[in-house]
Amino acid sequence: MKISVITNEKTWHTEQLKAESEKKNISLNFFDIIDLNSNDEIKNLGDVILWRSASVNNSFGRNTWMNIMKKKLVINHGILKYPFVAHKFFQQKLIKKFINYNTIETFNFKSIENVFLAIDQGKLTFPFIQKPNLGSRGIGVSLIKARADLLSQKINYEDYIYQNFIENDGDYRVLIVGGRPLGVIKRIAQGGGFLNNISQGGVAVEILDTKIVEKVTNIAVEVASLFDLALCGIDIIYDNKNNKFHFLELNTVPQWKGFQSATKINVANEILDFCVSIDEREKRSAVALVNDYYNNSARLLPTNKRFHYCSRLFIWTGKKEYKKELDKMEGSYIGLDHQETRKIIEDILNNSKKYNKEVYNNRDGRLKYIKKYPKLGIFHEILFKNLMANLIYGKDYRDIVSELLDINEVVQLYKDLLKDQQAIIHLSTFATTFIYLVQSFIPDEKVLFDPGDILKIIENDKQESVVNRIYLITYCIIGRSSFYSDNIDENTDVYRKMLIYAEGMIKERYFEISLDCKFEFLVCCRMMKYESILFDIIKQESEKSFSKIGNYLVDTYNSHGSYKGGKGIFTSEHRNVLFLMAFSEKI
Repeated sequence: MKISVITNEKTWHTEQLKAESEKKNISLNFFDIIDLNSNDEIKNLGDVILWRSASVNNSFGRNTWMNIMKKKLVINHGILKYPFVAHKFFQQKLIKKFINYNTIETFNFKSIENVFLAIDQGKLTFPFIQKPNLGSRGIGVSLIKARADLLSQKINYEDYIYQNFIENDGDYRVLIVGGRPLGVIKRIAQGGGFLNNISQGGVAVEILDTKIVEKVTNIAVEVASLFDLALCGIDIIYDNKNNKFHFLELNTVPQWKGFQSATKINVANEILDFCVSIDEREKRSAVALVNDYYNNSARLLPTNKRFHYCSRLFIWTGKKEYKKELDKMEGSYIGLDHQETRKIIEDILNNSKKYNKEVYNNRDGRLKYIKKYPKLGIFHEILFKNLMANLIYGKDYRDIVSELLDINEVVQLYKDLLKDQQAIIHLSTFATTFIYLVQSFIPDEKVLFDPGDILKIIENDKQESVVNRIYLITYCIIGRSSFYSDNIDENTDVYRKMLIYAEGMIKERYFEISLDCKFEFLVCCRMMKYESILFDIIKQESEKSFSKIGNYLVDTYNSHGSYKGGKGIFTSEHRNVLFLMAFSEKI
């Protein structure tokens, strides 16, 4: 294998890459792109190209080289796709548009008079930050404390951005390799300074606090995926005054000497391993690549994502490695004794706002029914936890649940939902799974549920979205199987009829249906032993839907596939675990 590193400078970092490549017996060459006449270099391009920096810096030159290299595997494709990705003003504006994270209000002015006007209008207040729009390592960054600081300098104001100063005790750097967060460090300014950069004298310490790590890595992986950057450093700052994390900036040519010193992670080794894994796309199956990627990344996932991934694959495959990871999470998920379990369930009961928000999921059509059934969220969460505790850990906490819940109230909600067709269609997955969870929790419940009634609702309500109707079908089957754990041996004709109906909707409006929905459909087909005519075409679509920054699948070809969030490893977990279930063997 041959890797080409495009760089216009030789540094400690390039020497690290060279040394590690020799250990791995990987051919590595370095070259710079000066202009459009660098044709001789094209002949020497490797199987994978790692773009760090190049002397050609105009957008026309970069776009031309992007076309030249479009048949190659380019690490940090986003540098070519977004010519202004390194500009801090561009970063803040694009993230504010597409991702629901706190950005920093950022200004760019043509003259000192415009800066003074922003001060007079209250947009900027002393002290505020002045930094180069295109810069790194804290070079050229100033803290403007008074008008005199502006009058004493001679600069081209268009080359700088301005931000109000954020009170902080350091900032966080997340190093991303292959779309995955390798770790988190905190950079802390020394000697009363305001610059946290290590190159400016800041000190780096590794951050292991789970809450902080999950918060900042959630931001970092989505930012990296937005810009199609497989290798980058994401800086996040915590506002001590307003108690909020803010995206600060990203670095497309990350330095990792301080990060490596603090975390003891061999970053060059991780980069080269990622390059090798990307090269394997032409040599190994998509299932093997996605499986390796997420298995190697499981420890990096937020706790809820890690539990979801490992629990579904453990139930589906029975493999011990997933159970081993799940055992580490038992205490946080359901508690290690009755007292802990009781506390977890009580916390759910006292947090209906949180769980109703999950039911709502930004869908206006659900608000009416959340108000009508305000306890659906907490009842659903508690019954689901008990089911998972039984399936994963072999423990049944019905006695605790029955003590803390009014079971009659649960049963009444169950009966009310069965009569409320509009609630079922709008609440979709939550309504159907709740119905099956109640039946599982109270098996002698006298109210009979006919899944054919759900099919009638779907057939009769043509106004509801196709995706919502498909999810109603798939979650009927998933719910009846107790989340993939039971064989379905009753009402099989009805469930197969449901799948045929869903198949028709997917076939008719194929590119309006997400990969997540298609994979879930195939999983249900496998449980019902139904051979769908769509199996091969969905498989082909998935094989062409790899992320540009890692060996995981993103929604590429469907109508909603344009970036609205959800391209990162964390938000893609649900899609990818369904893919693995759809195309790998079930026990």
